[in-house]
Amino acid sequence: APFIQTNVQGTQTLLRAAVDLKVARVVHVSTDEIYGPILKGSHTEEARLNPRSPYAASKAAGDLLVQAYRETYGLPVIIARPTNAFGPRQFPEKFIPLCITNAMEDLPLPIYGDGLHQRSWLFVEELCQAIELIAARGALGTVYNAGSPWDLPNLEVARALLRILGKPETLLQFSVCPFNLFSLITHGTWHPVLRTQFIKNCSSNAKFRIGFEFVIATGIVFFNGIHKSNHSRTN
Repeated sequence: APFIQTNVQGTQTLLRAAVDLKVARVVHVSTDEIYGPILKGSHTEEARLNPRSPYAASKAAGDLLVQAYRETYGLPVIIARPTNAFGPRQFPEKFIPLCITNAMEDLPLPIYGDGLHQRSWLFVEELCQAIELIAARGALGTVYNAGSPWDLPNLEVARALLRILGKPETLLQFSVCPFNLFSLITHGTWHPVLRTQFIKNCSSNAKFRIGFEFVIATGIVFFNGIHKSNHSRTN
């Protein structure tokens, strides 16, 4: 699979180059998916890795390579493990843009199970702020989760998007999930300085709503562009 080549071989290639070029600081951006499911509470950076999908396993392999390069070659590395991000121009296979593009065409919005399993969401601008903060002030050799104030069920997210788009909830389509779904909420045990700085800059509910609307607005432009492109290729 391409993601295996990217997340494993690609990571090793970058790490080797960083060693050869004597890079002063490497920030490896991973994902909280590598912790696996959790029934209650939140994962901390000390939680064991328990990936439950091939993609998550490939990301975990990348993390282990990063840590191995620090131990073997003394590479100055920091690992960031952010939660689910959303933002403009996100690929439509992801949950939020998929809901937006489907709703725009009055197609069903896929909701697995009862839709009550929770995800933690982080607007892409804030994800970038978190990574910038970790890169600038994080301690070398440390793992930092980048969590979010919003732990929302998929059903609630889909309903919010439908309300903003003015679409009916009859578009929600519930289906049996092919795997067990649990709450995947990341808890960032930040260094006190980083925690204070990030919370100070953290978004409000209003900005979260603006984030949704911005994603929808740019999604409409992107979506229409895809349709025009596909139409021109088929004619």
